[in-house]
Amino acid sequence: MPPTHRYAHDKGLGEHHATAASRELPAEMRDLDLAPGTEVEVADTDEDTGRPIVAWTDQTGTGRRTTIDPEFFAEHFEPLGDQPEGM
Repeated sequence: MPPTHRYAHDKGLGEHHATAASRELPAEMRDLDLAPGTEVEVADTDEDTGRPIVAWTDQTGTGRRTTIDPEFFAEHFEPLGDQPEGM
């Protein structure tokens, strides 16, 4: 499926969470992180938590999926084109 959103943050997703926990993202994880500017697809919603599940390709070419806190998603993921309300 085509990308639906762009990750718009000055740090990678893992780097952001590592910094918030007063840690540094290990070097071996940097190419696996959801990097700023990456286009993602909202692939589904986690049934248990209601969090959006985003799919993207990391810098090594590996497809990845992860859940995102809805508030963080609303603040840091920009819709690409016309998206249904609430995405």
